[in-house]
Amino acid sequence: MKNTLIITILIVLNLSVLGQHNFGLKLNGGISRLSSNLVGTNATSKIRSAPSGLGGAFYNYELGEKSILGVELLFSHIQSKETMSFSLINSDGVNVGYTTSDIYRNISYLSLPIYYGFKKNRFTFNAGFRVSYALKTGGSQKGETVLNGRTEQIDYEYDELNIDDFDFGARAGLTYNLTDKIDLEATYYYGTNNILTNNNNNWTWRIQQATIGVKYTLFSKEKNIN
Repeated sequence: MKNTLIITILIVLNLSVLGQHNFGLKLNGGISRLSSNLVGTNATSKIRSAPSGLGGAFYNYELGEKSILGVELLFSHIQSKETMSFSLINSDGVNVGYTTSDIYRNISYLSLPIYYGFKKNRFTFNAGFRVSYALKTGGSQKGETVLNGRTEQIDYEYDELNIDDFDFGARAGLTYNLTDKIDLEATYYYGTNNILTNNNNNWTWRIQQATIGVKYTLFSKEKNIN
């Protein structure tokens, strides 16, 4: 993952040498989830999407009239909700109760997407990758445990999630040029690496995020390609 980050930085530096065309700011809102297979014996789990968002700066370098290279520096906030329940079985194999709870997880990332875009009329479709570094993680869990007829409430917070510092994956986007300064945008991201660390059970967490939002061009500089 560290090698991927180094390669990404080198690509960004090469883009800056070529020259700047469009620079601006963007703000998107949407949903995200941590796709997971954290289910054990006598357990059920359902992953739900939660509010998510990202925002920051973008840079586009135009390659003629039909295509662009783009890079962004973003703050991305990922949230996910998991409803989990499992039966409590004693040493004789008898069901003596159950536990059910809602688990909320959140991760704040500094993200660097790089992509190639193809323009058609006012639309631009782009695809590439995104590498992210976790700035802060946390979560909470609420629910109850019923054991031999006695109920106990579950209510506590996680100060930190057991995840890798880096996340990497594929991203795709579609923009619509509304005015000379404003673009409407939709993006989708799918993390390809398992961010769960110290994992002895072959469990996985992978990030998914879908957003819509607005890009505002602060300034443009025309540059001809010979």
